Order: sequence, then structure tokens, then C-alpha cells
Amino acid sequence: KCGSTYTPAELIDPISTLSNSTPEVRSAKHLFIELEQLHDFLDEWTASDDHLQPEVLNYLKGHFLGDASSADGRKELRDWDISRPAPYFGFEIPDSPGNYWYVWFDAPIGYMASTLQGCEKNGESFDNWWRNEATEIHHFIGKDITYFHTLFWPGMLKSAGFTLPTKVH
Repeated sequence: KCGSTYTPAELIDPISTLSNSTPEVRSAKHLFIELEQLHDFLDEWTASDDHLQPEVLNYLKGHFLGDASSADGRKELRDWDISRPAPYFGFEIPDSPGNYWYVWFDAPIGYMASTLQGCEKNGESFDNWWRNEATEIHHFIGKDITYFHTLFWPGMLKSAGFTLPTKVH
């Protein structure tokens, strides 16, 4: 069905085009962020103060935030799987041996790590950058990672008490 997404388990007779093998269904422990708990905040943040281009806001409303299944007319945000079982690259989760942080959970934190490194090098305060309402933070991204920078990342920042992006371009 055009425009639909399916889990591998929903495919009929799946076969790998690379190896001609049938995928295996495996179980693994995963860690999730319950993104629905931030729905009201994300509805408000995405639609206010020109944080996003109108086209991006429409995309989010159409695919993630608005018009659908619940009684109040909005889509429920699915829990966000932030871990991947080994073998995977990146950083192993300290309290979850054999699990690694999903790259799009981990990667934006690098923005903050880079700021911290620069602050330490130049004798500046990290909080002046990431916990300061006077600081403007702008992200310039490609459309394929829109929802990470407009839903997950602001949700993470809000939950941790950090400055939110001024604009996602």
C-alpha cells in the first residue's frame, strides 16, 4: 500500500535481496522514551514562535501530532526505541550490557558535548549556552532527520531542563 510502513514481521514471505535468506524474528531488551507524555509540549512548541517552517509543521501535524486516532483528534506519539542490541556501533549503555544507544538518540547530545569542550577550553560556562533563555540555538538539517530535531530532540532538552532550539531550519 503506497505510503504505508510495515514491520518485518508483517511482510508476506520476506526474502533478503542481498542474501536470498529469510529474516529471523529475535527478541531483545529495548529501552524506550515514552514520547506521548510530551505530546502537549510538542504540540505547543512546534506551532509557536516560528520554530519551524510552515511546511515542516504541516508534515509533523500530518504524520505525528495531529488529526487521527484518539478521542481528542490527535495521533498518539509512539514510544521511541533508543537502544539497539549488539552487534551495533557507538556507545554501550552502562546499565544495559549488550545494548547500545541508537545513533539519533546519541548524536544530538554531541552538540552539547562540543559546546562543553569549547567552554572548558575557553573558560566559559556551559550553562550560558545550554541553560540560558537569551541564547539562540539554530539547527540546519536535512529533511530526512526532521522528526529527530523537531520532536525527539526538543523533548529531550525540555525534559532535562536545557535551552530549546530557537529555530530548526
